[in-house]
Amino acid sequence: MKSVLVLFAFFVFTNAQLPEPCDSPKQWEAKYFAYDRGSVREEAGTITYDEVGERIRSVVKEERNGQVVDAYEILTLYLKRVEYRYDYDSGQCTQRPTQYPFRPIGVPANATALGQGYIGASGIPGAGMLVSSFAGYPREGERFEIIVTADACIPVTDIFSRREGDRVDERLLDFYDVVAPYPDSSVFEPPAACQ
Repeated sequence: MKSVLVLFAFFVFTNAQLPEPCDSPKQWEAKYFAYDRGSVREEAGTITYDEVGERIRSVVKEERNGQVVDAYEILTLYLKRVEYRYDYDSGQCTQRPTQYPFRPIGVPANATALGQGYIGASGIPGAGMLVSSFAGYPREGERFEIIVTADACIPVTDIFSRREGDRVDERLLDFYDVVAPYPDSSVFEPPAACQ
């Protein structure tokens, strides 16, 4: 009997299919929670993402040790190579060149499938969601892992790390309440204080 169970388990394991890379929406808006391991910084906010125009807007509430320490908006226009940061408390706007190239949030065609699983419960109807997990190395010194919904390829979690010398920066983003496409393209206009 044991050998039959082992053989059955081996058959299921070897015949389980890994998910195929999928196409995530190119434009969306979501609430998010982020954790930056290097600076031990947490933030929550809203992100508006536009892969087509290579632009991202984040409205951020930054926290340290459970306390809100900053509230600001960052608008990054990668095609123009500019980033605006508007501080809600001071009303000041700063502008600087983008530090890094645009990195799509989604599953690249050459991503390696890690597997599938349920967030929540798999055995209770309506209490879980099937997700697919992928990883890859987009450029030297960089690594990503992304978890997307299995049915619509909606990003759920994005983990990205970059090595520069001895320093490794790693950022984890969890997305929820995703709306695709984003409802208002005017959010990509720089705030008036930045003009």
